[in-house]
Amino acid sequence: MIKTLDISHMFEPNQYCREEETEKLTDLYYQEDDFASEANSWLSRSLTSNNVTQKQSYLQSAYDSFKKSRNEFNASIIDENIRLNKYQIKLEEKFHRKYLSLSLHQTMKQLIIDKEYKLSEELKKEFKVGDRRYWWLKMTILAETAEFLELEKFSKIKKSPIGYEPFVDICLEHRNRYEAQKYLLKINEENKIKYYVKCGLLEDAAKFAFEAKDVEALDYVSSRCGPTNRLLADKITTMKNQLRLK
Repeated sequence: MIKTLDISHMFEPNQYCREEETEKLTDLYYQEDDFASEANSWLSRSLTSNNVTQKQSYLQSAYDSFKKSRNEFNASIIDENIRLNKYQIKLEEKFHRKYLSLSLHQTMKQLIIDKEYKLSEELKKEFKVGDRRYWWLKMTILAETAEFLELEKFSKIKKSPIGYEPFVDICLEHRNRYEAQKYLLKINEENKIKYYVKCGLLEDAAKFAFEAKDVEALDYVSSRCGPTNRLLADKITTMKNQLRLK
């Protein structure tokens, strides 16, 4: 009979040795005033720790060491991670779901999915997320989750920093032409004809093109007229002839 060796217990001492070696290395960097290496050592320990409190403590030590080494960029990144972790811990306590280990973007996304819009806004302000980035994220998630009423409310909070063309596009992407048409009046003038065509409102698009005396735009609308739109195609031909006579 072949004997098998249980080696599972062997990994615990090895893990302990690695932790002990890392701790000694951190102490060595501290004694030598090598703050940059000390910071990276603390950071490495935080990444391998499964204990939330310990992980936060290691991150704080990494932050302090980066500050001592005058590496403000890395210090600011660590500081953001510490603050985000604290915020995520509160979210986990409140909602009893996993938030730790999510990025800032993923955390805001999850809050929007969970319809915690005020909390996502709070997170945006706390971490100074730019308006454009946040609007793209929230618009996309609301459309993906078919929250079109909330999407419309969101679009009216203030003037969109990303314009209203993306609102039309995202609604059409999710096959909701009715919702897409709600944003047409806010489309920039230079894109109006293109977006009316996108929404299937060819007659309105032709009217705008005629009013703008744009024969090329009329040709574009005409090219989108199918076999069932011959009446409109003929009307566009008449419009073009009228413009050429002027």
